[in-house]
Order: sequence, then structure tokens, then C-alpha cells
Amino acid sequence: MLCVSSEEPENVEKFQKRLVKVTPEHNEECKKLLQLMGVPFIEVSLMFFIINVIRDITIILLSRRNYRKFFL
Repeated sequence: MLCVSSEEPENVEKFQKRLVKVTPEHNEECKKLLQLMGVPFIEVSLMFFIINVIRDITIILLSRRNYRKFFL
């Protein structure tokens, strides 16, 4: 939650201090920690993730349209 009203500038500063910017170093540390703990993980590119999400949404929308066509 971010307070942007002019009445609460102290809240804006308080919440901005809580923000964390993830860096590539954070990612590498997390991967190393997962490996040490024996937790399997995979790395995928953002483009691969987006393509799969679009594919899944398309399948859902097409299946809903066909469902309506045959049963409604």
C-alpha cells in the first residue's frame, strides 16, 4: 500500500523505505541457497513465460467459447 495523499507525507517516506529492489545478485544468492537446500528449480526467460501464459489463456478462452456453443 502506498500513501500518496498530501496529508500523510510521513507515511509515504515510511513505505518507500520498505521497498526492496531485486538485483541479479539477489537472484544468484537465491539459486545458490536453493541448491544448498536440495530444492530443485528451473530458470526460464520472461519471454518464455509470457508465451506460455498467452497460450494458456487462449486455450481457456477457446474452450469456453466451444462450451457455450455446444451446451447453451
